[in-house]
Amino acid sequence: MTEIPIGNVGVVISYFGEEGLDLSGEEFKHGNIVHKGFKGVWQEPDGAGKYPINKFIMKVEIVPTTNLVLNWASARSEAHQLDKHLSTITVRSRDGFPFNLDVSQIIHVPSNEAPKVIARFGNMNNLVSQVLEPTIGNYFRNSAQDSDVIAFLSSRKERQDAAKQHIKRVLDEYNVNAVDTLIGDIVPPESLMKTLTDRKIAEEQKHTFETQQKAHKNKDKV
Repeated sequence: MTEIPIGNVGVVISYFGEEGLDLSGEEFKHGNIVHKGFKGVWQEPDGAGKYPINKFIMKVEIVPTTNLVLNWASARSEAHQLDKHLSTITVRSRDGFPFNLDVSQIIHVPSNEAPKVIARFGNMNNLVSQVLEPTIGNYFRNSAQDSDVIAFLSSRKERQDAAKQHIKRVLDEYNVNAVDTLIGDIVPPESLMKTLTDRKIAEEQKHTFETQQKAHKNKDKV
């Protein structure tokens, strides 16, 4: 018996049977999707429950159909473990500073699109490694090169919104919904933080000096 947990569907791949009519449509070029009982990826996935599956001639790929969170963060991964090989993204700004940022991507695979995802990628891990990992990593690396670190930090929301739109357009081509893209921790380089701290201290000292000068001038007038 093969168990499919609640919140998931099971896409059946049959290696035995008659060749069935391809139901995937002319635009889909990544494998045959067929009616139940034929050889290929079955069009109707199984819902939650237990099913008698002959594992010598069939395979069931589990596809989560609830919102799925993937973390590009070295210290955090979700229970589904699809993001266990993802890590914090290191980028380089236009002014040459490397810095790290954590990103979370929320995706949703509709149950009726799950067979196409499996026909194209074979399993969910391949979807993550072949599409999501390079798409998100390269997007933020390219985005960081367009600005200096300070501008990147100060335009966090705008960059997050732009990333969400870009990633949505990419995932639409793969029958996957991009729900949201979230930028988490951003860790600027220590050398830059020291420069900013020194600049802030200098500005405060200058302000203090100017205030003292004004106080002395006012005192002299009295």
